[in-house]
Amino acid sequence: MLKAIKDELDGFLKRRLPIGVDQTQPLVLLSELMNLDGTVNEDAFDKVICTLINVEQERVSLNVRPADHSVRTNPPINLNLYVLISAN
Repeated sequence: MLKAIKDELDGFLKRRLPIGVDQTQPLVLLSELMNLDGTVNEDAFDKVICTLINVEQERVSLNVRPADHSVRTNPPINLNLYVLISAN
């Protein structure tokens, strides 16, 4: 899912760029802004960065009971993905 968002955003930005700009390099990366040791991520320089910052399970859908109580099934797991999009 995140790769699809990244690819769509990258294509959108490339269509908006002037013709003379190098469009062979990706403009959008799935990455973090900082490395684990606290240094700046050099690969993120002059790019748009998509960072997954939180994953949360949707609890509202778990409380719904089916009308027929004789069959028990596991409800689907719905997740909320929080993505930070930043320009470096």
